[in-house]
Amino acid sequence: PYLIKDIVVLSFTLEEQEQLNALQADINTYVQEMRVKFTVGDEPFSNWDNYVNKVKKMGVDRLMQIYNKAYERWGKN
Repeated sequence: PYLIKDIVVLSFTLEEQEQLNALQADINTYVQEMRVKFTVGDEPFSNWDNYVNKVKKMGVDRLMQIYNKAYERWGKN
């Protein structure tokens, strides 16, 4: 009962991978920096909505679309 039934291994098209590389680099760096700032108190939680909006402007919705599309392809196999 403790075994994982399916291991999800996503594959991306060349175009998707190029977009992911560009989006993830900036988004991951910003998220990591802000995680530290929120944790140590350098950034007040009252700025959370600004943080979310900036991540959206950086393309997180497109990033999620790419992952969802790859997941759907995986699910069809």
